[in-house]
Amino acid sequence: MIPRPEKLSLVLLLLPLLAGCSQDRPERVSPRPPLPAPAVKGAPTAAVAPAPAGDRGEAGQATLSDMLMRAAFEADFHAATGVALRPIPDPVNRKRMGLHAVSAVAATLLPGGDAVLVVNAEDAGEDGAPRSSHASPGLLGVIVLQRQDGRWVVRRRHESLAALGSSGRIGEVVWTRFGPDRPGFAVIHSWTGQGHSIGLLSLFELGADGVRELTGEPIRLHSDNSGNCLDDTPQCWDIAGTWRIVAGEDPASPGDLLLQFSGEESSLQIVEGESSPPKGPRVSRPVSSSARYVFDGTRYRLADGRNVVPDL
Repeated sequence: MIPRPEKLSLVLLLLPLLAGCSQDRPERVSPRPPLPAPAVKGAPTAAVAPAPAGDRGEAGQATLSDMLMRAAFEADFHAATGVALRPIPDPVNRKRMGLHAVSAVAATLLPGGDAVLVVNAEDAGEDGAPRSSHASPGLLGVIVLQRQDGRWVVRRRHESLAALGSSGRIGEVVWTRFGPDRPGFAVIHSWTGQGHSIGLLSLFELGADGVRELTGEPIRLHSDNSGNCLDDTPQCWDIAGTWRIVAGEDPASPGDLLLQFSGEESSLQIVEGESSPPKGPRVSRPVSSSARYVFDGTRYRLADGRNVVPDL
């Protein structure tokens, strides 16, 4: 079975092997070239153009993130812990503020010279201690800074853009591009409970005026029930997907999102006349599927193929 943390950065979810599970169906199908071969596992994205440069090297990563956190939060930033304590608006009711522990997730330099800092905000008590439960998401924030007179200055601050992930953490950030001069990033976030795991993909474009969320509902990338696959479990599965952005038909829109799923599912054979599947050898079969999502002006929608990953 696929180790969850390592593979979530490239994948997400599973096959509709559970009876009654709904599937994503194409809302529009148009003639398109065949989907390409699966991307190499371990390389989650292949962008239409070189992605923005991320933090380079261990020293570069620490220095860039540290400098940007200091500039963005000033006295609220505690260098020893790498955390800033700051009131953050609720993502739904933005008039309601709550104290959060804010930490850097990823930082990059854009070709124009601006720096982008992606942060995670986790609910905290007055003492600064995080108090998130397993079911609590993290809050995604993006801060854009510009170099002025030898120091970084905040140009735009986007707080509580989305509530993602679990245990107070939004997940992993991967820098990408949605087309020429269209920088952005993906957040790969996950949830695990009762022996089941699911991984999801959310996409964000960095525009001149702000950050645009492109996926609406997160797109399913990975799923397994490895922690609940017993001798008498009717169905077991471990499905993972790779993703990449490629040029679409409309150069004025974000590029198409391609997904390639692979993995394995197994089930117990049902003996006619018995009320439930017996214990015994499992029948396994490989899983393979492709899907293409196209941006419709509002969000990415399934256009070709099938996402074989059902909701948990």
